[in-house]
Amino acid sequence: METLIESTRRFEKDLKQLDSRDKEQVIKAINDSVAWVEAEGIRPSVKLLELKLDSHVQGYESSLYLLKATRKNRVILSIDDDPIFGQVIFTLLGIFPVDKLEENLPGLVESMYQALRQESEDVQLTI
Repeated sequence: METLIESTRRFEKDLKQLDSRDKEQVIKAINDSVAWVEAEGIRPSVKLLELKLDSHVQGYESSLYLLKATRKNRVILSIDDDPIFGQVIFTLLGIFPVDKLEENLPGLVESMYQALRQESEDVQLTI
């Protein structure tokens, strides 16, 4: 199965703001998590924690994960299995300092699911 890694503008901006040591550690942690998923399948590990969040979108379950990238930084990402194209898709959403994670997570989730929620509501209204 092929692995595809995508990143958002938010993630790219966050990565650029890190010093070179932290940037290297974040990239290594991402590569290690890709290797883990390729070997073990999509499931949590010591450094890759599944975030059980309600998406509020009918028929859609959260595939969000929290990656312990460095002592002070966490990466929020989604990992999705695409059996039609035979690939696993990692979408890197953002890098957050541990002490700011709790205040930033709700906004990230809200923005991520906003488009899906609107599509879901539109479909319900037209039926």
